[in-house]
Amino acid sequence: NFLDTMWATRLALRPVCTRSSLLITPTYRPRRAANRPLVVSAPAPRFFRSERDIWEEKRKAKLSGPWIGLIALVVIGGAIVVFFWSKKKKRHAALGIKTAGSARIGGNWSMVDGNGDSVSSASFAGKYPLIYFGFTFCPDVCPEELRKMSIVTNELDKALGEELIQPIFVSLDPWRDSVQQISAYAKQYNKRFIGLTGTPGQCEVMAHSFRVYTTTDRDHDENNEDYIVDHSIFMYFMDKEGKFVDLYGVDKEPEEIVERIKDHLVARGDYKEPLLRRIRNFFTIED
Repeated sequence: NFLDTMWATRLALRPVCTRSSLLITPTYRPRRAANRPLVVSAPAPRFFRSERDIWEEKRKAKLSGPWIGLIALVVIGGAIVVFFWSKKKKRHAALGIKTAGSARIGGNWSMVDGNGDSVSSASFAGKYPLIYFGFTFCPDVCPEELRKMSIVTNELDKALGEELIQPIFVSLDPWRDSVQQISAYAKQYNKRFIGLTGTPGQCEVMAHSFRVYTTTDRDHDENNEDYIVDHSIFMYFMDKEGKFVDLYGVDKEPEEIVERIKDHLVARGDYKEPLLRRIRNFFTIED
């Protein structure tokens, strides 16, 4: 009995088995088999995670984490690109609709420039005319709009050069706006401006071609030189063939006009916008 007790105590105090998958608990039941020395029945082995298993799991988690984030980023980024691409497609379609009425505005016309030479719509073939109608005795509206057109011209010249856009000021007052008067008046706002005037019939035909509303009280007293010409206020942007593209009213700021003209030129392949502007415009939503 004494030996049995000592043997059981020794086994109870024995350290954990060297095999990592076995763990011997301190509770045992000694039993004696027939004609055999005392043996101890060990509990059934049980599984536990070693330090190496834990390290492997952490390594796999570290490797899989970035891939999951990258996949999520690609999916979200793709959805954003598709969204803005659809918006841009609708915007380009809208630009196409706006140019559908080119046959109703513009056409063939003939006027006289500041040098006294006869010019027509065909004289500006290969360029994009930017046309404004007014008169040199205008007290406030025409000067303001011509200053705006000068800013637009300067900004477009910086981006495109001076060969693509041609700004034109057309007189609606042929009785007072002589060749010398229209030329000097236009040049004082911008050296690139071309002033056009003509006979009353020529001015009337061109104004009618562009659907410009104009009226004057001069008919009541032809000897009165102090009269006002009332007219609609728009800048007309035409293409290289003299067809209507777009128009800009008094509510449009110069920066907005420049951007819209650039968009039209990009759509026609006459302007390759810088990368930063391309990215900015891609992620810009306009109604």
